[in-house]
Amino acid sequence: MATAVDDRPIESDSTFDFDAALNEVAGHLNAQHARLVDLAVAMLADESLWVGEGTHTPELFLAWRTGLAPQRARQIVAIARRADELPDCL
Repeated sequence: MATAVDDRPIESDSTFDFDAALNEVAGHLNAQHARLVDLAVAMLADESLWVGEGTHTPELFLAWRTGLAPQRARQIVAIARRADELPDCL
């Protein structure tokens, strides 16, 4: 389920709480990265989700579909591969 995005302009007046806004963004990013790892776990369990013309590795597919840098896609897939080893981290 998608949540609304706060797209209000960043204001530097005295009522703007920078720390609260940054914490909110960090929380959303962390939650979305966790969801991405969950999707990578599913992807690794079912090659039909990612194998196709031009996609030879799950890392390549993930980078292509999400716009992640190749190194970051490799990190996400590496975490997904260790999901059984690191259940508390997921």
